[in-house]
Formats: sequence, C-alpha cells, structure tokens
Amino acid sequence: SRLADLRTRMDGYLGWDGFTSQTIAAIEIALWDVLGRSLDTPVWQLPGGPPAATPLHGTGTTMFEESAAWHAAYFDAGVAAGIGTVKVRLGRDLEADVDVVRAVRDRVGPGIRIGVDSYWFHDARTALEVATALAPLDIGFFEEPVPQMRVDDLAWLASRSPIPSAVGERVYSPGQSDDFGRRGPAHESPPDASACGGV
Repeated sequence: SRLADLRTRMDGYLGWDGFTSQTIAAIEIALWDVLGRSLDTPVWQLPGGPPAATPLHGTGTTMFEESAAWHAAYFDAGVAAGIGTVKVRLGRDLEADVDVVRAVRDRVGPGIRIGVDSYWFHDARTALEVATALAPLDIGFFEEPVPQMRVDDLAWLASRSPIPSAVGERVYSPGQSDDFGRRGPAHESPPDASACGGV
C-alpha cells in the first residue's frame, strides 16, 4: 500500500517510531475520514466486522494545586453522562495522591471503575509503593507508571503490582507492540490511533 511505501521511505531518515508513526497516522486517519465522508458511512463501519462497544473513560486533570474534593467533583458531569471509568492523574507526593484517589472513590462510589495515570512520574520501586497504597481503593489500572522505554522495569512492576498496569498510548509500531506482548510489561495496552500509525 502507499502508506507502507511512506513508512519505508521515512524509515531510513527518521526510524519507524515516534514522528514517523504519528505522521503516517495523521495521513491514514485523514484518508479513512475522506473515504467515510464519500460513502456517507462512519469510519468505525469501514474496516468491516461487527460493531463492538468501546468503553470510554473520563480523564482527570493535572491541576495538582486543587483540593482532593475539587478533583473528586471534577468527574461529576462525566459520571452523570454515563461514563463508567474515571482516570485520576497522579504526580503529587504519595500521601496527597492517595488522598485524591480516596476522595474520588468516595464520590463516585463502587460502581465506577477508577484508573490512575502517573504519566511516567515514577521509577519501578516508587510505582510499586503507589500501587500498594492505592490497592485497597479498588483501582482498575495504573497507566504509564514508569517511562515506557524501560520495558524491563515495567515487566518487573507488572509481576509484582497489586494493580494491573496499562501501557500503550506511546507504542508507535507493530514491532514495538509485538515486543510488549512478548515481554509482558503491562496487563492492558490502550492504543492511541494518532500515535501508533492510524486506525
């Protein structure tokens, strides 16, 4: 295909990951959009196969200066609209992060899944401390606990953490995805179409 040709031509200069993959994703997604518009068909129908529900989650904010109660109330509109999972951003000290997650759990109740995302804030050992402290709050996933390029650290954490780890929004290529699958550094791998080469 033309996109495979584009990837091959860019590889010698820019590699397969990062910028190359994001550039190809932008073009690929735009082409799906053009095709969908020309056929008056939503893009999700174009690849074929039966429709599948994709659960969405509401993502919190990095306004760490706000109170735990403020962060808990931040999710009210999303929960009222039917979102079944909320994701709390971590990046304060351990005690403050636990306080915020506890406030969110108290506010949303047991029927809402909570995930946390430290956006590479930790090393493997401190991420394990965080996961251990948060585990009693029934946390569904811990996204990007450790920088993604530290695959061995992620695998070490995944084998010990009481909370499933999630890594994937910066997996840029099929080869990188395959490597993650073989080495087992995460329990969940949520992709980002705009980063991993497109739909």
